[in-house]
Amino acid sequence: MFLNEAIPPGLSGSMVGGLLSFVGGFAVLQLVLQSTEFLFVPSTLVNILYGVAFGMVTSLLSGIYPAWKASNLNPIEALHHE
Repeated sequence: MFLNEAIPPGLSGSMVGGLLSFVGGFAVLQLVLQSTEFLFVPSTLVNILYGVAFGMVTSLLSGIYPAWKASNLNPIEALHHE
């Protein structure tokens, strides 16, 4: 249940962040250098993919920790604290 709530926002946020970083990089390079040739270098594109992957892994880990904590709880005690 925790993973179902963590993965979709993390995936969509990572994708939007990757797209915005590409568009932002394009705009900055166009304004400053009047050329976007450095944006389409493979190392730049790989770094954008690394950022997207980091966002996905972070969201996955953020969902795994509460799921692990909940799985270790005694149901009686968990209901008692509510």
